[in-house]
Amino acid sequence: MNYENYDPFFHDQPVVDLYLPIWAKLPGFKSKPAFIWAEDGPIQSSSLTYEELNSSAQCISSELLLSLRKNDTVLVLCSPGLEFVEMIFVCQRAGLLAVPISPPHPSFSNENYHHLLRVVPQTRPKVAKAQRDYIKHVENYVARSSNKKLSEALQKYTSIPKPVLVTAGSAAHNVRVARKAYDFHPNTVVVSWLPQYHDCGLMFLLLTIVSGATCVLTSLNTFVNRPRIWLELISEFKATCTPVPSFALPLVLKRGHVGVTRTVNPISMLSLKNLIIVNEPIYSNCVEEFVEVLKLFGLNPLAISPSYGL
Repeated sequence: MNYENYDPFFHDQPVVDLYLPIWAKLPGFKSKPAFIWAEDGPIQSSSLTYEELNSSAQCISSELLLSLRKNDTVLVLCSPGLEFVEMIFVCQRAGLLAVPISPPHPSFSNENYHHLLRVVPQTRPKVAKAQRDYIKHVENYVARSSNKKLSEALQKYTSIPKPVLVTAGSAAHNVRVARKAYDFHPNTVVVSWLPQYHDCGLMFLLLTIVSGATCVLTSLNTFVNRPRIWLELISEFKATCTPVPSFALPLVLKRGHVGVTRTVNPISMLSLKNLIIVNEPIYSNCVEEFVEVLKLFGLNPLAISPSYGL
């Protein structure tokens, strides 16, 4: 479907959240998926439309502001998925500072909580947001005597590196520039398995809303377990853009079964206009090998482009 009623010259907004109600009120965008979450084996998906995302951002932000004040910090401990996406826009709508981190396993075994210990004393969150089941697991853990070490550490632990504060205005400027550089528009379809806690993974969530585009998401673990799913999602949703770190290219060639012909979930890269390599170093031989193999499936070598930092 083409979205012809998009005006590329409407005024830029100072923060990304202000774009959301614009799209949500347009008849052609109300039921359009803003984000699609894809599960593997066989590929199943759920979606969040522009109208649904705008409504949930308004409703949940209003509830949060009953007990919080603007500029309070919220620790987002949601697993990757649509609920995580909602919380990012809920916090922006409410004027809260979102601190998204990967939730440690609720058993807190093998000392897998060090990143949490760094974040809590440095950001001093007023509240943490997590899935209901995760909260129950944490409550059970805290109820046991083995929680003393973690509790003491949370009170005393200090560490570097320090967190970096990115203002809503800076983030909006960054994605507006990216929108123009990569010619994003409402017919753009992004496929991304980048961690949503990562700066680039997070920026593509914002870039989607600024552009009125659609973003198909899956998790890093899903990609690592079966790298071919990245190519299958590009093919199924006719993606026009996908951001990946450079290690993904040789990994897909090694474990992605690219040369295997399948009648189910076949590979086609004909729709792809931007394959953005988002980290360094970038080795030319890896890129050249990837292009040589994938051009057999329609990949345009001119689609490859590097991108660095915020």
